[in-house]
Amino acid sequence: MCAGVLLTCCDMIYEFDKQIKYSQHVNNVQLLERDLLTRTDRFGVEVRERTMWDIREGVVGAETFIPKHVIIATWKNVSFAGGIDNSLFTTNTFQMVIATDEVYTYAIFNYDLLKWSSNTEAGGDTTTGEGGVPAYVGFNAGNGTRSYEYTPYSQQMVIRDLTGRGWGNGFPGRHLFRIDEQILIGSCNKDIDASHLPLSFAPEAGNMLGGTVVNITGPCFDPKKRVTCHFDTEDVLGTFVNKNRVICVQPFLKAEGWVRFEISVGNQRFKWRGRYFVETPALATEKIFFETEDVHKKAPEQIQINWDPYNLTSNGNANIMISLWGYREVTIYPQLEYIDTIEAGLTNTGSYVIYPNNYINRNNYNNDLQFGFLQINLTNPEQYSGLKISP
Repeated sequence: MCAGVLLTCCDMIYEFDKQIKYSQHVNNVQLLERDLLTRTDRFGVEVRERTMWDIREGVVGAETFIPKHVIIATWKNVSFAGGIDNSLFTTNTFQMVIATDEVYTYAIFNYDLLKWSSNTEAGGDTTTGEGGVPAYVGFNAGNGTRSYEYTPYSQQMVIRDLTGRGWGNGFPGRHLFRIDEQILIGSCNKDIDASHLPLSFAPEAGNMLGGTVVNITGPCFDPKKRVTCHFDTEDVLGTFVNKNRVICVQPFLKAEGWVRFEISVGNQRFKWRGRYFVETPALATEKIFFETEDVHKKAPEQIQINWDPYNLTSNGNANIMISLWGYREVTIYPQLEYIDTIEAGLTNTGSYVIYPNNYINRNNYNNDLQFGFLQINLTNPEQYSGLKISP
């Protein structure tokens, strides 16, 4: 019982009527679907879309994943080795889905029914399948050097709780993982408690100016309990998305490079931890683009800027603010200085034309700034995105 997942359009278990048929004599069904990107048949499209959206919505950092190949293995009403008599009625039902785009690979474990935990060779009872060493749950790379044990469930009596934990895509019993270069858990875990627990979050880096929306998975979240995110020395409140995910918007940070990133739930201490990389404005990815080279002229008549409005919100009527900032390094801490507001109330259309002559009489003289940059943010983020801080 190393892994498991079942495929219905409305339930946790993946079941496709035309392709998977069960009988009382068949306990294991395996299905391999290849080249899903070019499939146009109904079944191929169903497998691709269902797997794609389950992984995108279930695992942080998988928002662009499109599966190319999918393997589905289902174990239905499987009894244990060495059982006698009524042990045939003591069964487990579980399933495993593996999906890859040939770069990233994800696994989904669906546990529907667990009535036994160990076979007779592991010391289990011949009738109930209990009392011995429970089954191993995890992954093996097949090369004899790399493996991953899914704690605290593997080979422990709490293995029975797999059917009621995970909460991947909102389903109890669904556990998600990214399993390529490193194993990343995509499901919440409420059965472990320690001083240092690993977080899964994406993206893992952001501009020191702030505004990066960080998706987080780790503990099982409760909408009634406050989640606090700690970036280096700054705290911000998280926004509940579902039991498996919260969002925190990175604040302005007076730091660069790797910093501590921790979260706490309710009144607990910061015990879920990771490392977050803070980029300087000079190294950060540009998200505001200049249409022409006018920005490099000494006295241009106009400067047109463009941005992706969906980086802020999907609401086309949202109001935004454009402001000018400067950056300097004269102490051991980098410094940002607000210079002026370019536009206080503008509809988020994705483009704007700046007329420099409109600001010629404003007293914004600074001679020690290394460079300047534009910032675009929502004027009222709570109204359009439900966040305390604007992306």
